Amino acid sequence: VDGQAVAGGFVDAWLFLRHNAKALMDRGLPVAFYLPKLECVQEADLWHTFLYETEKALDLAPGTVKIYQLVEIINATYQLEEMMYAFTRPIRDARTGKTVPASRFIGPNVGRWDYLASMYRATRADLAGIPPDTNLVTVDGARFLAVYEQYVSDMARRRGAVPWGGMSANILLRAT
Repeated sequence: VDGQAVAGGFVDAWLFLRHNAKALMDRGLPVAFYLPKLECVQEADLWHTFLYETEKALDLAPGTVKIYQLVEIINATYQLEEMMYAFTRPIRDARTGKTVPASRFIGPNVGRWDYLASMYRATRADLAGIPPDTNLVTVDGARFLAVYEQYVSDMARRRGAVPWGGMSANILLRAT
């Protein structure tokens, strides 16, 4: 953009919002993104700031664009609460210096296959550890995946968010 490299996700989001946000709102529909592959709070904060600046440029109210976060990277689970906060925190406007409320986080979803793959990627260099046999650990029978799903669900509820079903065949349900 103007001779500068820009991550494709930001270009896609800008184009989508520029051409669709107002039309969606006019039809009473939400303006929302499903964000996958975030690994840390800095990425969540960058998206939150980008979306705020985009909303300003498109004359949309702060917090118009909502976020579902796909928590599918093991590193993200370590910073999940901070990432949820990053999408709900007030933003300091760069021009005015004023703090503006711009909460946009709807809730998380889990991605079991990618989570499992990220676990192997994150631990493969640890010579002290013994990785599990990949033939024995499946998304159907691994207890630790159920614990991961419950952790994401519980964290969402503690922060007032809604655990969300989507790509995963498992929809996180509130305990009865």
